Amino acid sequence: MSNEATSLQQKVAGTSALDLGGAAGAAKLYDFPPQCVPLAADGAAGTVIAATKFWTNPFDFSVLVVGLQVSADAGVAADPANYGTELILADNGAGGAAATAASYSTQTAAQGALVANIGKAGVLTQANCVVPPGGNLWYQQTKAGTGLQLPLRTLGVRLRRL
Repeated sequence: MSNEATSLQQKVAGTSALDLGGAAGAAKLYDFPPQCVPLAADGAAGTVIAATKFWTNPFDFSVLVVGLQVSADAGVAADPANYGTELILADNGAGGAAATAASYSTQTAAQGALVANIGKAGVLTQANCVVPPGGNLWYQQTKAGTGLQLPLRTLGVRLRRL
């Protein structure tokens, strides 16, 4: 986090903010509205989506991916072998390969089933969550086994200033 942002957070989070979570609560003041990725229902169980860019960091500071919420219009059962994985990838904006920053899998042993119209949190890969100025966020969908047909859904990606 930049020195300027850290100083402001410390001032905001001083003794007057202790009942609101102190520094952790003040950090949320730097959150951006979620970048939303609306996705159409899959045409078939084996349908995958290649990495597709949906956001470029326009700021002169880095941002951090701090959350992923997945909400589907219809329920999706968890399965140990035939499942889909929603991936949010981040790159450095300088030709580097994109790497997984956040994901959600309907695999039984992972995040599991989706309930209609109920947001569920994905998992973060902390090492890949920083998006520098000019860096990009990408969406990708993979399937395992015979796959499954995913309904209309929205991915909400929460970002925070570094």
